[in-house]
Amino acid sequence: MERPVAYMGEEPYIFVSYSHKDSERVWPIIARLQAGRFRVWYDDGINPGTEWDANIASHIKNCSFFLVFISENYLASENCK
Repeated sequence: MERPVAYMGEEPYIFVSYSHKDSERVWPIIARLQAGRFRVWYDDGINPGTEWDANIASHIKNCSFFLVFISENYLASENCK
């Protein structure tokens, strides 16, 4: 599946947290949410050259909903922690 485009804007959005190892399972769900007209942000929306941790923290702080896909890969990921 083609990677969905992360939301970039100021309107309320859903923050999605997942392990990149689970991308093929998560992207179709993100695409389905977007097809339902939900704004979805995930780490693909981080602009090159920005501080990754600070960007993630800011998006978590400003999201309206937080959706996490917990898996063995997620629990083993340092970035997901």
